[in-house]
Amino acid sequence: MKKSLSLLLALLMVLGIFAGCAKSPDAASPTPPVSTDKGTESTPPADSAPPQIEDEPGYKYAAGKFEKDSLGCALDFYEYDVPFCTTDEVLTYWTTNWTPQVISEDGFTSMPFPQMLQEETGVHVEWVIAPATSRREQFATLLASDSLFDMMGCAMSFYPGTPKNSVEDGYFVNLHDYLDYMPNYTHQVVQYDYDKDVYNKIFFDPETIACFYGMVHDPTPKMGYCIRGDFLDKLGIKGEELLTYDQVHDALVAIKNAGISKYPMDITKTVEMDTGIWSSGLDTYLYCNGTSLPNARVVDGTVQFTLTEEDDRYAMNLLSSWYADGLINPNWGSVADSTAIEDRLGSNESAYCFFQPSGIASSEAKNSDPDCRWDALVRPRKVAGEALKIGTKITKFSYGGTAVSAKCENIKLAVSWCDWFYSETGAFKASYGPQGLTWDYNENGDIRLTEFVTNDSYHVGVSWMMANFALNGLAEHGMMHNLRSYAVEGGDRLVDMLTLWTEPTGAVAYDWPASCKFTDEENEQLNSLSNDLVTYIGETWTSFVDGSRPMSEWDSYVAGAYKMGMQDILDIYQASYERYLAS
Repeated sequence: MKKSLSLLLALLMVLGIFAGCAKSPDAASPTPPVSTDKGTESTPPADSAPPQIEDEPGYKYAAGKFEKDSLGCALDFYEYDVPFCTTDEVLTYWTTNWTPQVISEDGFTSMPFPQMLQEETGVHVEWVIAPATSRREQFATLLASDSLFDMMGCAMSFYPGTPKNSVEDGYFVNLHDYLDYMPNYTHQVVQYDYDKDVYNKIFFDPETIACFYGMVHDPTPKMGYCIRGDFLDKLGIKGEELLTYDQVHDALVAIKNAGISKYPMDITKTVEMDTGIWSSGLDTYLYCNGTSLPNARVVDGTVQFTLTEEDDRYAMNLLSSWYADGLINPNWGSVADSTAIEDRLGSNESAYCFFQPSGIASSEAKNSDPDCRWDALVRPRKVAGEALKIGTKITKFSYGGTAVSAKCENIKLAVSWCDWFYSETGAFKASYGPQGLTWDYNENGDIRLTEFVTNDSYHVGVSWMMANFALNGLAEHGMMHNLRSYAVEGGDRLVDMLTLWTEPTGAVAYDWPASCKFTDEENEQLNSLSNDLVTYIGETWTSFVDGSRPMSEWDSYVAGAYKMGMQDILDIYQASYERYLAS
């Protein structure tokens, strides 16, 4: 199987010269994982006391030193006796970086964060930084030549098959065979009370764990919409009273009519920067990236695709009417993310925009208006007080992950090194980086990021500074402290924004369960059926936004999607959902 797959990959992929530490940023953002929902299974009983396993010379592993349940998951966090390795062996770790200008001329391995990890754990790791723009092609090249590094970042995002396939094909280790060496990772299942989606993300099936997926220590929404509070002050409008779409619309019209901003609202070429940050009050997602199928949702037991239902017709009618009212930046089709509208954010042109709170302080400081203040707004509803039916789940997983190569000569060490990042001590130290360089305690004993980070001499922003000098949750494994970027003076205000975007009900009426999986045959069918449909929706749906395609053609657009096989794809999704219910 491995040889066949290698030959296939070699024929299909354009093989390039391995670029090692080439430094070119990636414009594309990793696709965020689906969020989780609460399971109902009872807690598996604990096993008897763990059998004593004697350490090998030079190592202090976790095996035999913790209690576990019947699944093999640790019942509590485990603290490693560090350094847990005193040998001189070297492990290799293939990952990426989106801000290569920050990397030292001596390579990433020589930088403070990898050096801190080595000092703490005793494990010598050589970091191999692939260019973000070509890491998918590099991965295919490495896979085709069967020359994977010991640990591979984001491997499951690039593997041409399921995580289980990657193990069965002989490329990656089945981590289930090493449960005794990964107590902290498996403890996440117990910590989250056997949440179905947490269990089914970590355990592909009861006997397979293919990857260390990145997780978050303090799950929160990632982003939402903010409005210029200083503009509202001038107009006598209170942001906390903008609860419905009509109220937000009227506020933007007031800003426009006052001559403050010609086009006050910003969207992106995917319409929403992240799913549901504007449209969840309309019971759908207005997110279309043109490279994958629309988000699935479940309504009264039936699987549907967003962008194609009556809710979507209503939502598009509303959005396109805002565009017709001159409220939306007409250059939205060229906006990939906030970096494409820095000129608007740096002036008074943008008044209503998507934000991660970590970028707000920097945006305000760089604005030419000294009174600039961005205030978070709750996600709007049709009617104030309505409970949202979709988009309220908060993921416990980050974007990154790491798989261990089957060719790794010391799998136990690699697994233990990865697991340390999920321990309470390891998660904190990896998340915040070297004390004194990236963070320290202030006079009140509070954690604060240092001026080295906040002054941002590399001009990449606080979040990217932390991703270079501490854990990079976009690419790597570990339990990342999600709120680290807010450990600054005034950071409480930014955390309050995340709280505002957190829905108190947490209802998940329409959300597609993240635990739904497809068989190998279904994946093949989906790959075969979806390409033309994805292109069709990507090229057609967004044209309704600016009126280049009139809403009178909506029915024709939906009919075209069904002619291209959408019902066959929905049938596959429905079968997966039925299996999920049965399980």
